Amino acid sequence: GRAMFPILSSAGKVIAFGARKLREDDPLGKYINSPETPVYNKSRVLYGIFQSKEPIREAEEAILVEGYADLISVFQAGIKNIIASSGTALTREQIQLVKRYANKITIVYDADSAGSKAALRGVDLVLQENIDVRVAALPEGEDPDSFVKNHGAGPFLELVENAVSFVDFLAAAFEKQGKLKTPEGQAQTVRTIV
Repeated sequence: GRAMFPILSSAGKVIAFGARKLREDDPLGKYINSPETPVYNKSRVLYGIFQSKEPIREAEEAILVEGYADLISVFQAGIKNIIASSGTALTREQIQLVKRYANKITIVYDADSAGSKAALRGVDLVLQENIDVRVAALPEGEDPDSFVKNHGAGPFLELVENAVSFVDFLAAAFEKQGKLKTPEGQAQTVRTIV
């Protein structure tokens, strides 16, 4: 009763599986993943890295999305330099894996997603690794999967090309929350950005 996703190492070996529920009455949760083993450590793996490493190298940029379906839909639309964090916060090992192929990451951000927020929490690590990181915010209610299906590859690429720096993204997020209206909020914004 689940869709299975093989998780491959950067060398192309199957090291684990992810599974998404197909029925709403499934009591085990939306996703079930293989447990960590000596071969599979989720903090060291990015979904899709085997298929995308050469396109990432050619584009000199990795597009980071949250989940399996997001990656598959965007990849099938012809955008091959894409990887997924599988809902986990970015780790130093994952960032170093990307750095083998590119020095630029664009996070395609789904405002409604806890997984994307987890990915964004790891951005300070990306900056410590001297990688340029930008953020592309999707329209409210969209994720990369639905956006590509509804609008196509061209608008998705345009969204990626118009991504903002992480500093601009944070400033806009704090402004949206109304935190730039008070001196305390401004100070908190500056501390967070720095």
